[in-house]
Amino acid sequence: MNSLSGQLFDMERVEVLRGPQGTLFGRNATGGLIHYISKGADEAETNGYAEVEFGDYARQAVEGAIGGSLGDSARFRIAGRWNEQDGYIEGADTLHPSGDPEQTIPGSGQDIGGLNGYAWRGNLQVDFSDTLQGSFWLKYDEDEDVPTGGYVFEDCDFVSRTDCAQDEFGRAVTNGQVEDLYERPASPHTNYGDHEGFLNREKFDVTARFDADAGNGLQLASITNYHEMENEYSEDGDAFALPILTFQTFVPDFTQFSQELRLSGESDAVRWQTGFYYLNLDMDAGTSVFGAPGYNQVVRSGRLAAAGGNPESLKRDVAATDDNDTRDALIADDDPDNDPPFPGNSFYSARNTQTYQLESTNWSVFGQLDWDLSERTTLTAGLRWSQDDKGIDWQLEFMDDFNKEPVLIETEEGFKNPTLDPSPDPTRNVAVPDADEIDYGDWAGRLALSVQFSDGVLGFASVNRGIKGGNWSTGGAPNIFSTTFKHDEEVLLAYEVGIKAEGATARFNATWFYYDYQDYQAFSLASFGPFIRNTDASAYGGEAELFWSPNEHWDFIFGGAYLSSEVDEVIGFAGVLNSDGSVRFDAAEQTGIANGKPITNAEFPNAPELNLNYLIRFNFNVGSGNIALQWDGAWYDDQYLEVTNGSGTVQEAYHVGNLRATYTTAEERFSLSGWVKNFTDEEYKLYSLDLGFLGATTYYAPPITYGVTARLSF
Repeated sequence: MNSLSGQLFDMERVEVLRGPQGTLFGRNATGGLIHYISKGADEAETNGYAEVEFGDYARQAVEGAIGGSLGDSARFRIAGRWNEQDGYIEGADTLHPSGDPEQTIPGSGQDIGGLNGYAWRGNLQVDFSDTLQGSFWLKYDEDEDVPTGGYVFEDCDFVSRTDCAQDEFGRAVTNGQVEDLYERPASPHTNYGDHEGFLNREKFDVTARFDADAGNGLQLASITNYHEMENEYSEDGDAFALPILTFQTFVPDFTQFSQELRLSGESDAVRWQTGFYYLNLDMDAGTSVFGAPGYNQVVRSGRLAAAGGNPESLKRDVAATDDNDTRDALIADDDPDNDPPFPGNSFYSARNTQTYQLESTNWSVFGQLDWDLSERTTLTAGLRWSQDDKGIDWQLEFMDDFNKEPVLIETEEGFKNPTLDPSPDPTRNVAVPDADEIDYGDWAGRLALSVQFSDGVLGFASVNRGIKGGNWSTGGAPNIFSTTFKHDEEVLLAYEVGIKAEGATARFNATWFYYDYQDYQAFSLASFGPFIRNTDASAYGGEAELFWSPNEHWDFIFGGAYLSSEVDEVIGFAGVLNSDGSVRFDAAEQTGIANGKPITNAEFPNAPELNLNYLIRFNFNVGSGNIALQWDGAWYDDQYLEVTNGSGTVQEAYHVGNLRATYTTAEERFSLSGWVKNFTDEEYKLYSLDLGFLGATTYYAPPITYGVTARLSF
């Protein structure tokens, strides 16, 4: 996951495939596939481009590529991009309501949401013979000291000096506003955090592909890949200038190797391919949580006491006469060598650091064929068997003011410890021998029928079975013990029916689908820690898109989708598991709250019921050049940004529109574009996290931004 994001440049095309794609693209592709295909060394003639970009927030970018022949049988292409931009979430100090500058709480001063990185790649293609071609890729990219964090606090009703109101499911009850520490309205693009967050990451990738004509119409392909990555990430996760929560991840060593062999052929009525795939990855990684969540995870799990630590680290309370006095008391630290005040600074010294070593090996065999049953009817059938073998070594180290020496909790010992119950269920104390191993084999399949009703109309129907491998929920949370450390694989049955129609000036596509998930992997923060629990889920809906170019000057794209989803049961922030996997109320004597019902019939996250998208483009000639004016955007219905469906994770319906004007010279040698993104300056959320009685935090998308891009091609 840490390797997925990166810069896009010098792209050949992007393919988007809906639904399970496990037959040809492997397990874990249950949600669909976005396939980015870079431009390769396909042209012998020298070619390339240079591009520069400038915009607000000090945005700067340089991009370019060059390629061509190295002789009669070899070609190359080298491309790269560098960009830099200040953050749009501006760092700020927290001013005291009295106006006394001596009581101002300094923030980190960081502006969040910027860019600072570069990437390059090179491709060499060699024709070894008339029947054998090799293609070799080198890729590297780096992000350096990119500021991170930038959360804001969703306003809630405080039911005590420190706790937000919760509903019966343990979710924070929010009021739809953003506030600072003193409950004053705040901008969603302000960073009050006191911790300087950062992202440092390096990725290196090498690929060798060989394509051979094996004779008799057979084609053989071999693809070998090696990838390595290092990553350091840190963020202030509490939205305030208080040391309540700091989160860090570190991946000092990640390596991945894969090998794929494919054999394909065709006859008059059949096209087929079959192959073998091998994947191995090794990862050393970990996370650290400073502050409240990390403290509560370890203390409430019972593992701290069982490992010889002191779970009674919080003794001191703070008396307060009004809200401002309460907040002043949280900030104060008049006796740092003793138990500091609750809950701000007292939690800061608590550090929960987990480290793990993960090794995963997957091999699979696959095959798919397209069989023309008639001139207008084609049957597609595919099957893949995939085998996962995984192992993890996990340990937890805890420290705070009262546990100054590290308390080490290892995998097996940690699982044997009792958890919350004063009289624990004995089954919770029994170690599961294979809790740290996964041995899973399963199949993915596809069956589809397409009918060419006429030269311009194609109908299709399909059923797919997709699989997603199991994994582990790591951390020190009370819900993670021997029987819940590992979650099972996810299986999806997907049914689709649709139509594709094309005429002289227009193209229309429409699809209706139904998805049935077994053991859907639902992620939530449950009892202070990240947790994945299997449950069933389903979804159905449809989408349609129209491409229309009535003449050489106008282009129109209109799209829309409807989606209804349901997740059977999700654990909220206050939910605690019993030994049999059922959910019970959290005990009031443990946390001061008495709620935590399982959340039933929830909606998928980031899944609005309706959404619409559009693009309108008009171009006209000016002298020997051309000017194109474009307006594109999308409208999204109300949606939840987290599967717990809490009020703090609601994003109400919104529209984002973009404008672009481009002048292009004859033969498209030079172009100059001016652009405005989010031209209506819409405020909308990108990410939300429900923290129960600690409230909800949110990260907002960029406001209106503008810039210019110039490109010279040769």
